[in-house]
Amino acid sequence: MKEVRIGMIGVGQIGKIHLNEYKDMEGVKVVAIADVDPVALKEASDYFGIEQTYSDFREMLAADDVDAVDICLHNNLHMPFTVAALEAGKDVFCEKPMAGAYVDAVKMFETAKTCGRMLSIQLGTLFDKETKVAKHLIDAGHLGKVFHARSTGFRRRGRPFVDGYGTEQFVQKSCFGRWVVNDSSHRSQSRVNSKLIPRRFMCERMLSVVVWCPASAISSCTTLAPCVG
Repeated sequence: MKEVRIGMIGVGQIGKIHLNEYKDMEGVKVVAIADVDPVALKEASDYFGIEQTYSDFREMLAADDVDAVDICLHNNLHMPFTVAALEAGKDVFCEKPMAGAYVDAVKMFETAKTCGRMLSIQLGTLFDKETKVAKHLIDAGHLGKVFHARSTGFRRRGRPFVDGYGTEQFVQKSCFGRWVVNDSSHRSQSRVNSKLIPRRFMCERMLSVVVWCPASAISSCTTLAPCVG
């Protein structure tokens, strides 16, 4: 199997997690990294032994020895950087969420089709057993015609900054910008969720599906995926 040569854009907290995972993967090698922060760039280069570093990601996209690009940036930067990489002839693996807005996600999807390149979003839950069962039920027609789905995530552990990792910017609206989606800090979310949901139902994911049944009735069901440990 041909080794896939990766170029990483963004070597902050999430970028370093990706780099650490790549170390133990077969058939893939990170050959270049790009970041506007020279200190973070040098730290990642020294620690992971990556010689090619770029302060301008466009220069990295022009490199012939980069087959695919891993994008670990702020949500609102996913679209422009992904589109640039796709148009440069690179396959793209982008951190979740896909983009900061639906129209941006569509732009990414359409660009990948137009350029004939692969685009994948880092969403581990796609491979969870709950997701696989839901897909099987839908494909087999057991849920009728699904025309609406709603997913809600609850997080009571592993919260950035609050639980000991990441910077305080994760919980400060003034500098992180979560006010755009009317999102409160992780600390506030945890208190509210703990009050509203019985402890035995505390979970990481909640999936609510509305289906169109043969008898022309609308049915709604909510599934809780409990935490383990």
